Amino acid sequence: MLIPHDMMLPTLSFIVLLSLLRSPAVSATDLSTDREYEEILASVLDSLDNSVNYLSSQYRHVNADVVLGLRMAEGQLSVLLKRIENFKLVPPIHQVTFETMRVIHAKMAFLCDVILPELATSDPEQGSYLDKALRRGFWEINSPSRKVDQDLVIEPIVSGEFLNEDTTDECVRELLGTSNKDTPPCSVSDACIKLMTSPGYRMYTLAHQVFYLEVAQQAGCAYETVQRMQENDISVDPDVMMKTFCTNMLTEAEEIATDGFPKEKQDLFMEQGLLCGLDGYRGFFRSDWLQVILNWQDPSGCFKGGYTSDFAHKDDSDSSNNGGVKRRERILKDGCSSHKTAVAVGILSGYLRFILEAMI
Repeated sequence: MLIPHDMMLPTLSFIVLLSLLRSPAVSATDLSTDREYEEILASVLDSLDNSVNYLSSQYRHVNADVVLGLRMAEGQLSVLLKRIENFKLVPPIHQVTFETMRVIHAKMAFLCDVILPELATSDPEQGSYLDKALRRGFWEINSPSRKVDQDLVIEPIVSGEFLNEDTTDECVRELLGTSNKDTPPCSVSDACIKLMTSPGYRMYTLAHQVFYLEVAQQAGCAYETVQRMQENDISVDPDVMMKTFCTNMLTEAEEIATDGFPKEKQDLFMEQGLLCGLDGYRGFFRSDWLQVILNWQDPSGCFKGGYTSDFAHKDDSDSSNNGGVKRRERILKDGCSSHKTAVAVGILSGYLRFILEAMI
C-alpha cells in the first residue's frame, strides 16, 4: 500500500519508535536512583521532544538552519548514547530515560532525512552550501569535558558585530568545497584564515569563528587550516584558539544573563552554549540558565523571538529584512523562529550530556 506523502512523516516515525522499543538497552538492574537528576533529565527530554514534534509539523517550511541545529543535536545524542551503552564517562540511568533518549535521537535523524529533499525547493542555496555539514554523523564530536581559562579573556576590539554573514558563509564554503570559486574541499584562503582566527570579536561574529573551526575539524581540514595559519604567521595552537574564543563567549553569555536575558539576545545566548558545548566547554551549562531556557519555550514546542538588531549583515535589497533580522531566518506557524528553535534543540541536547556528567 502506498503511503500518502502528507502521512509519511508520522507513520514512519511510529515505525522507528516501535523498532527502538523492541531493541536491547541498558540493564534495569544497573540503573541510578537519583530522583533529582532524573527529574531534570525528564524535563529536558520533554522540552526536546516538544520542539522536535513542532519542527516535524513544519517540515515542509523550515530552512537549512533547522537541519543544521537538528544534526548538531543528533550528533551529541549519538555520542551520549554510545557512552551510556558502554558505561563510559556517564552513570547508568533509568531504562525509561534511556529509551526516551533513543527515540528522540531517532526522530531527529529521521526528520532531517525527510527535510533534506524539501530544501531543494524551500532553501536551495543554503542546502547546497552546507552540504556535508547536514549529513548524518558530521557533528558527532566526542570531546572531553573542559573548563574555560579566564586568563584568556580579551578586551573586544569592536563593540558590536564585525563580520557579515555572507563573508563567513564563503569561508565555510571553502572548507566544504561548495564555493562559487569552484575550489576543492579544504581550500583555505589567506583572507578567510585571517578573518576567522582573529581575536577580539564579539556576538555572532565570534560564534561564527567557532563554527568555522568546528567545521574545519569535522570536515577533515585541520591540516590545511593549520598550514594556512602558519603561512600567515598565526602561531596559536587551534585548541588554544578554541579555548580563547569559548572563554570570551562565556564572558559575553554571563553579561547577557546579568542583563536579564534581553529577548533580542536569547538566540545568541543559546548559540554560544551550543557551539562551545560541542567542544566540551561545560561552563555554559548551569541549572539556573537551563530553567530560563525552558521557560522561553512556547506551549507549541517552538521558541519565538528575534536576533540582536546590530548583526552586520542586513540585506538592503531585501524589503522583508527589517533592521538586521538574520537573512536566513524563517518565521514559522504561530510566529515561531526557525533559527531560535533549532539552536534551542542543540543546546538542550548539550544539557543532557552535562547533566549526566554531573551525576558521576
